[in-house]
Amino acid sequence: MALKIKALQPDRNRLFYFFIDFVAIFFFVVSANNIGAEPPNKSSEIESFKPLIGITASLNQSGSSACSSANQTYIDVLSQNNGVPIILPFVDSEEVLNQMVDRLDGLLLTGGIDVDPSFYGAEPIKELEASNLKLDIYESRILKRALERRIPILGICRGHQFLNVYFHGTLYQDIPSQCPESISHRKTSNEKKIASHLITIEKESQFHQLIGVDSLRVNSSHHQSVDRLGDGFRIVARTSDGIVEAIERDDYPFMISVQWHPELMVLNGDSTMNKIFVAFIESCSPQTALSPLSDPSPK
Repeated sequence: MALKIKALQPDRNRLFYFFIDFVAIFFFVVSANNIGAEPPNKSSEIESFKPLIGITASLNQSGSSACSSANQTYIDVLSQNNGVPIILPFVDSEEVLNQMVDRLDGLLLTGGIDVDPSFYGAEPIKELEASNLKLDIYESRILKRALERRIPILGICRGHQFLNVYFHGTLYQDIPSQCPESISHRKTSNEKKIASHLITIEKESQFHQLIGVDSLRVNSSHHQSVDRLGDGFRIVARTSDGIVEAIERDDYPFMISVQWHPELMVLNGDSTMNKIFVAFIESCSPQTALSPLSDPSPK
């Protein structure tokens, strides 16, 4: 038996070396085929990036319970324009709030109730409607962190007014009583999706560049508006009665706010209004270290 085992040993060695040679040849062929191959497509990773957009919430109180919520229309219009919407709920912890905002690529300040006049140093008039100072303070905390990170910001209706107030501007608390010569700015809920009046757009502005027209018919659902303009802003659209309809900043990557509700018009098939959201979302990208905008020391 011993002789037989010795006789077989050389065959095993030849088999082992044949296997080693085969593996070496295989990897040589694979490597040769990959010479000149395209590197991983980094641009496809960029193209597939969907920015995370924070949506400010309303606080709905019912007895001892409260609910943070936002209209579905904001979620829908951001989603259909390659954004990933997320509602920013009320939290007391500053650490948690900062962690939320630090994850965002953009911020949408939404419509809602009146801004409390005490937030801009005014006494309430009798025509003032529902307001919530807790909401104003909470949104100011979110906005402060967003400004520190210089993420793009879009304001709509109340969000437009709130941006102006945050930067030391003021509001007309009620257009009909304080601006009696004004046109109608408040339509019924059934008319909110429908354009109701004309606005004129400043030609030398970011807003004019993104929207591409000199004038535009917009929907209207508000009784308050910008009075004294906030620090650093410029007015880029008005109605025929002089009411401010859009503002923007030139010292920030993207900060535009509008008085009307473009999201409702987009979902009603208005492609021109959709340019606002396209521009906003395209301006959002993974954040790098940027110098924060100077804090205006809000109230």
